[in-house]
Amino acid sequence: MQGRRRRALRVAARGAIVLIAVLLAWQGARLGLGFVPLRVQEVQVTGIQHLNREAALALADVPLGARIFQVPLNQAAARLAAHPAVQQVRISRHLPSTIRIAITERPLAFLIRCGERDCFVDGEGNVLPTDGCATGGVPRLLGVRCAGWSPHRAKAALACLGALTQHGLEARQVSVAPSGAIGARLTSGVLLKMGLPKDLPEKALCARLCLARLPPGSVEYIDVSSFTTIVWKPLPEATQARQ
Repeated sequence: MQGRRRRALRVAARGAIVLIAVLLAWQGARLGLGFVPLRVQEVQVTGIQHLNREAALALADVPLGARIFQVPLNQAAARLAAHPAVQQVRISRHLPSTIRIAITERPLAFLIRCGERDCFVDGEGNVLPTDGCATGGVPRLLGVRCAGWSPHRAKAALACLGALTQHGLEARQVSVAPSGAIGARLTSGVLLKMGLPKDLPEKALCARLCLARLPPGSVEYIDVSSFTTIVWKPLPEATQARQ
């Protein structure tokens, strides 16, 4: 018990010394008493996957060399939080000279075409601009444009992605036909024809089991629209190799 108390007192004493030193430096800088003001020498950005670091720094607008206690952290956080790809942001000072920006990005489900540019669609079906963001790694939803966007298509595409991810399959593109039929192009290049958006987890499982039995790079598409009867088409070169 006494050992714990002594350790707690030592920690409290060290914290008090640091606090007093910081307060003296800050107050001395305000009053011009000869203390060297603490200035920003580094701005760190963590948590970004799609938002560009340069875009995040531009929005935060924290100039190097500024007095660290005069940087308006709340205003910088508000500018970053206004970006469509940002879900949450926290900015903190780390003495003597670092500003740290921790960003949590909004979950981005896929890309769709909006006129002459791409747009993100988040996990709730909201269409978001891609300004200042990298689009690599986000699957593209084909056959859908902003003008023809509807929540049921978003729901179907998200259900498809969720089912594929559940069984270890990664999609590069997803298409939703006017009839509602779903197709998914895997990162391996194989096209999955999944039919209407029902029983998607079972269809994804059938596709994974089928792929596990077939030689890599030998299949053009697998049709699991009726997961009780699976149909696949081999690549022409794979057929010729067997002959």
